[in-house]
Amino acid sequence: MYFILVHIPISRPRGIPSGTKDIKRGENYMRWQYNHLNTTPYLHPSQELRSMYNESRSRAETESILNHMKNHEVYDRKEYKGYFSLSQVLEEDLYGEEEDILNWEILMDCYEVVLTRKGIAFREKEEEE
Repeated sequence: MYFILVHIPISRPRGIPSGTKDIKRGENYMRWQYNHLNTTPYLHPSQELRSMYNESRSRAETESILNHMKNHEVYDRKEYKGYFSLSQVLEEDLYGEEEDILNWEILMDCYEVVLTRKGIAFREKEEEE
């Protein structure tokens, strides 16, 4: 009995460097896996996208994951738990926490400033009749 081993090379997209090292071409350079997310008609599983996020090296790669999820309408949708939790992580990483600028006059109209043992605290003012 004889077995014939045939080596079938996996084709790489054009312009992809062969070998294990990536060529760095500036801040906007994306590895081919991330660039592929922008063009594929197929939705990748949330676990795979999370793994890609953990291995991402640039903001452009992270944004390609976010855009992939938006293109397939799973971004920030609670019915898709894996995609929803990844959406929250991506949003926090890319945009940070939202900060609201408070109007000091409105704050002082609604709250009293109180000094406690732990420091300064705000207490709601009681309604005057």
